[in-house]
Order: sequence, then C-alpha cells, then structure tokens
Amino acid sequence: MVGSSRAFEILLTARPILAAEAVRIGLALEPEPGTSAVEAAVGIARRIAEHDAFAVKLSREVLWANLDAPFDVAIEVENRTQILAALSEAPGRARQAFLSRKQ
Repeated sequence: MVGSSRAFEILLTARPILAAEAVRIGLALEPEPGTSAVEAAVGIARRIAEHDAFAVKLSREVLWANLDAPFDVAIEVENRTQILAALSEAPGRARQAFLSRKQ
C-alpha cells in the first residue's frame, strides 16, 4: 500500500505513525468529519457486512492473489472466481436485493 521503501522504514524502525501521516501515505482512509477512526472503521465493516459473505470472501481472495500476479494468472484467478460465484446462491440473492430496493 505504501511502497516497499516506506514499509521497510516503518517496520525496521518501529516508529509510531500518526493518523495524519497514515492518511497522507495511503495507509489509512480519511474518516468523515466529526467521526473517530474507530467509528469510521466500524462503518466500513458494517457496509461490507451488508454484502453476501461468500462474495466478500471471493473478492478478498482475488484482490490478495492478484496484487503481484502476472496478467495471465490474474485472469485465471478471476475466471475461477466468476465460475464459483455463478454457481453459488449469491447472484439470486443479489438480484432479489436489487429488485426489492427499486420498489
């Protein structure tokens, strides 16, 4: 997230990182005005929890697997994930949730 040189420096010196620096270097997200870091983190966790657990799990796997993957490997992981997702109950639940919001 922050680049290898900065990550090495932070890890090897064990220096504390203040919130403003964490946001500036992309290690943390900027919380909404008037919101604490904990409140912001809980809010993000709640938004994630609103989604299908299997879909979130697959998304996390793809994101982590493809961070440094070559293109052909990334496409293969994505293809596998699309097949797994299509065979699950997630698409039907997502469609129902979408349609219920439109009414």
